Parts: sequence; C-alpha cells; structure tokens
Amino acid sequence: MKKLHVEALTTEDGEPWGVYAYGHIDPALLTLDIINEALDYIGIDPLDWAEPQHLWMYAEEDEDGGMPDYPWQFCAAGTEGAIAVTGIDFQA
Repeated sequence: MKKLHVEALTTEDGEPWGVYAYGHIDPALLTLDIINEALDYIGIDPLDWAEPQHLWMYAEEDEDGGMPDYPWQFCAAGTEGAIAVTGIDFQA
C-alpha cells in the first residue's frame, strides 16, 4: 500500500495552520498517528484527537504575482485556483 503523503504548515508566527493530504480522500485514512507524525516533523505538539474533513485551499499571490512566504489559504469550494484537500484547518 502506498504511504499517504501528508503535509503540516504553520503560520508566520509558528502556530499550527493546517495538516492535509492532497485530494478528497476518505478522512478515516488520515489517522491521528499520521497527523501527529506530520506535526512532529515541523515541531508542533501532537494532538489528542482530530476530525479530518474535506477542505479546499489555494495559494495567494503577492502584489507582484509571486508567492509570499505563507501563501496558502483555506477557502470555499469553487474558489478560483482552489485544490481539494482532506485535513484539519487550525484557523477555523
């Protein structure tokens, strides 16, 4: 079985921003162990509980059309340039 690729990101203040896998997958596949492994990789304390869900996010460009240091934003389905992810939005 292929290992699920999961990413965790922080805000520019170093606070947890989100943990996600690309695509809308079965949320049960994104287990607490997998989530905590991704959080540990970026130095964030583990969670005791998590409820992954289907989300959307996009990369926001800066004024010059480039990518800022923290470009990702969660958004509504149908937002231009949005990609489907399954994960946790810590900013919600």
